[in-house]
Amino acid sequence: MRPFPSAPGASTGFEGFLGHRPELLELYRAFYATLWDGALVDPALLEVCRRRIAQVHGCDAEAGMFYAGSNVTAGQAANLDSWESSTHFGPVERAALRLAERIPWNHHEITDDEFKAVREYLGEAGTVALIVALALFDARCRLRIAFNIDAPIGEVPAPAAAGPLY
Repeated sequence: MRPFPSAPGASTGFEGFLGHRPELLELYRAFYATLWDGALVDPALLEVCRRRIAQVHGCDAEAGMFYAGSNVTAGQAANLDSWESSTHFGPVERAALRLAERIPWNHHEITDDEFKAVREYLGEAGTVALIVALALFDARCRLRIAFNIDAPIGEVPAPAAAGPLY
């Protein structure tokens, strides 16, 4: 499958895809960066959830990169596919990963108790921010797969309103 043609002047495939609507690209950058600012949800928690959703989708483009400064441990990165039994994840990560794993294909099966478990650690605002982030991670994977949008492999800069989107 050929990659989706990028908008002129785009620095990344994902940015090129969204760059066909520059006004939306600018809004998306600002919104996505806000999720990662650490005010409501720890970026390390977002990062393990983003990677797990990419694994569930089999989206190598999204799974093959990791955000600089997210502080995901090597143990977490290596054991993400076995997070339920791994000692590298605590109760906060387990509660969030339980939701993250259901979002792509089984979101209707998320229980009230699973939401309550996340809310216990993140509060109302943090839980809302996490759910929005999980939905965006799911959408990013779906777009990458559907339109063959590649991503760099390895460490990339953390999301920022003015930076490129990977």
